[in-house]
Amino acid sequence: MKKNYLSPIHRCRIVLIIFDFIIYMIMTVQGNARFLTHSVGIMRILTGSLYFRNFTTPKAESRAPKSERDDVDNAAGNSANNICFHALHAISNLVPSIDTIGRRIYIDLYLLDGEIDAAQTQTKTAKNADSLDVKTLVNAKEYGRLNRFGFFGAINIAKNFNVKDETFQIPDSDIQPVVKKYVRASLTIFPPLVGLIGLTTSRAVVMAALDLMILLLDDEEKRPVFEFVPDEILYHLVRLLWKNRLGPDSLEYFDPMINMVPRVCSMKLVGTYDSAVDYELRDRAIDILEKLTALSSDLKRRVGKKIISTPSKDYGINIATSTNVPNTKLYDAVIPAVTTKVGIAPTPLVAVKLLQNLASIPDNVPGISYCQRKLIKVATSVDVSNEQISHILFKDVLSKVT
Repeated sequence: MKKNYLSPIHRCRIVLIIFDFIIYMIMTVQGNARFLTHSVGIMRILTGSLYFRNFTTPKAESRAPKSERDDVDNAAGNSANNICFHALHAISNLVPSIDTIGRRIYIDLYLLDGEIDAAQTQTKTAKNADSLDVKTLVNAKEYGRLNRFGFFGAINIAKNFNVKDETFQIPDSDIQPVVKKYVRASLTIFPPLVGLIGLTTSRAVVMAALDLMILLLDDEEKRPVFEFVPDEILYHLVRLLWKNRLGPDSLEYFDPMINMVPRVCSMKLVGTYDSAVDYELRDRAIDILEKLTALSSDLKRRVGKKIISTPSKDYGINIATSTNVPNTKLYDAVIPAVTTKVGIAPTPLVAVKLLQNLASIPDNVPGISYCQRKLIKVATSVDVSNEQISHILFKDVLSKVT
């Protein structure tokens, strides 16, 4: 008997329904996000979907009669049905509730009563919204562990609980065995980012991955994880600093025959830097690099050195090799961003702070010397109206070159 297997497009849409349900629960009752991250199964579905990066609509469906095709999906390229794209947005909504240390989850497991409707005790729902019981997604028996300790055990834990900060004053060695499976599920978000920002087939996925990295870096609790960021991510971040909007070197963009988008118009084909660069990718990449270089001296040194990425025999895996040569591609891409007129307003200041971070260690002095003349021209240019930018360039960047 012939088995009927679901096509990739149908499997994708089933998972998208799950993601829509997760987003609905987050938006309906914001307190649900806290408990969704307690479900190891949901976290595994989300992080596992990050590896389906190049999903495209099958040719049989894309060549179907126009009346049978979804105009929205066709207009959005291969991102509308991309599982990875929707998973990134779902995880971005869960970032404030994701616990990579385990202390907040430890508190919930011990103090929350599994017999109480958690959705109703955390946040009141809107008048026109249905109440949701998050205990249908998590095991209610895992909560209320404090009741198993008896009176004296509860008193001991109560003495070590700080009500103001909602933290337990107990060592990590006691917390880690209890929450290790939850922390592992949360940490699985980070490895797929290596391949996500290296995509060249879906601009929407790259943008969503960069936005997720910014959210994670802005969270003080999750920031230490990025101190161990691999060289492959640093390589791709530098690569994204100067990507063309159009042409064969650009990332995927909407077809101008179907969509009228501001990135594609005849007035931008004049050939200048501001008209040629994909400033949305640049602004996000430069923001991440500035935040990364502010974490440690080791990251300052690694970003300032040239990284070579070569494909290996394994499919989809590249090998990043760091050298002792200054990262000239980085400096060539950052300097024009100091005087840019497109993108978000803080971009020139963020670019200067990145140069300031790089110049703060002696290992990057050769790189600053490489672009010294360009920096002097930028610092004395009449186009630079921000005195703070000129001050940082002269005092904290150019002064390091002897």
